[in-house]
Amino acid sequence: MPQAEFELGLCFYHGHGTEVDLVQAYTWVGLAAQRSVSAAVGVRDELKEQMSAEQIAEGDRRVAELAPGRPKIAVSLPDIDDELRASNEE
Repeated sequence: MPQAEFELGLCFYHGHGTEVDLVQAYTWVGLAAQRSVSAAVGVRDELKEQMSAEQIAEGDRRVAELAPGRPKIAVSLPDIDDELRASNEE
């Protein structure tokens, strides 16, 4: 999961599949850095150089909210097993 957080942060950083959002990038990269993804530390520091103090504070707030031991955000994902089965049967 930490590697996925890092990769999600990179998507927000570079605008891959989404709009560039430095606060979101900082949040996800920061979580990955806390969870020992070594490459995330350098990217987090790089992001900080491009962000305002307010953006960094918001990113830090989000990291603290999502960090281990805190409540997690509930996400509902569609059950794609049936869709995959149907597409494989065609």
